[in-house]
Amino acid sequence: MSYFLHQNHGAVPTFLYDTSLCSAVTGISTAEIFRDNSYDPDLAAKAIAGSMSYLGHDMSVGSLKTVDYRVFGSEMRYKDNAPMMTVKRAFEDPTELYRHTPEESDCQSQRAYAKSIPKIRELKPDAIIAGTVPAPFSVGCMLRGLEPMLMDVMSEPDYVRELLAFAGQMCSIIGDIMITEGDPDFGIITGAFDNPDLIHLDSIRELCLPGVKRQFRIIDEYHIPKVYHPHGHLTKDIGLELLDDYQKIGFDCLYYGENNEHSLMRDLCSDRFSLMGGVDTFTTIYIGDDDRVVTDTHDVLTAMKGIPFVFSCSCSVDGDLDVRKMKMMIDTVRSFSD
Repeated sequence: MSYFLHQNHGAVPTFLYDTSLCSAVTGISTAEIFRDNSYDPDLAAKAIAGSMSYLGHDMSVGSLKTVDYRVFGSEMRYKDNAPMMTVKRAFEDPTELYRHTPEESDCQSQRAYAKSIPKIRELKPDAIIAGTVPAPFSVGCMLRGLEPMLMDVMSEPDYVRELLAFAGQMCSIIGDIMITEGDPDFGIITGAFDNPDLIHLDSIRELCLPGVKRQFRIIDEYHIPKVYHPHGHLTKDIGLELLDDYQKIGFDCLYYGENNEHSLMRDLCSDRFSLMGGVDTFTTIYIGDDDRVVTDTHDVLTAMKGIPFVFSCSCSVDGDLDVRKMKMMIDTVRSFSD
């Protein structure tokens, strides 16, 4: 694993944060994987491993979901070849927080998420598999809803602190399950809403980063590399200051998202931690033509040439992406590396 995250190398490794693309590749429906409010780790493993074999990427997440919010009352919708969609947040009524305990997250389906990791290895022994660990602030947003959570940050700070304490305990339980039962090659903390485009820098420092630090301490106990995946503009304004905060956390690799200048990310970060990133999934894959897929991929690789770097899409890849273009992207990386 250190080969991918710490060392300069001739070949650029590839990672996909797969939440349902594997279903489009293999024809194994996400509706079947998540059938009856459950999770089938065998089917999920077949889909993820099959997608890796066809597309050719080196690294993947070990589960199509990180947190099972259904145990707290969230209502989900299932559709073939697409990730689960939340149709009702668990804590739309904020008082629901006081009717639940974080320990409820230790449930059968949550453990099934972790169990798909060793099952992938049985099918694809050379694969590098990530164990996803949630960030408490983003979990709070998923439980409460993003807009209500952002309103609460401004108007109900005491409630936000209670919700984050709840989410932090949840995340610790989930992190332990994912790592002990899944035994991943590295841990990745996802902070979709730990985002300087959404909340002020002071709020990120107070509400987001302490929870992320605690989660990384959990990963540290298992002596595996640590990857952080926040979102937002990091190459301008307050994002530039956040990079200093990130360095103090002590992770190994920053997986940055869309709307960041690749060459500037290299200049700002390559002496602090290794980098993971790549094309903007929407502009390159969804709406881009074949030439753009190749050109954008080459632009990223050229900007990062010679430093420890993992190529990926800007965030998760879903079943409504063009599988042919995704394979073209991975093939372009392989060709560039050769």
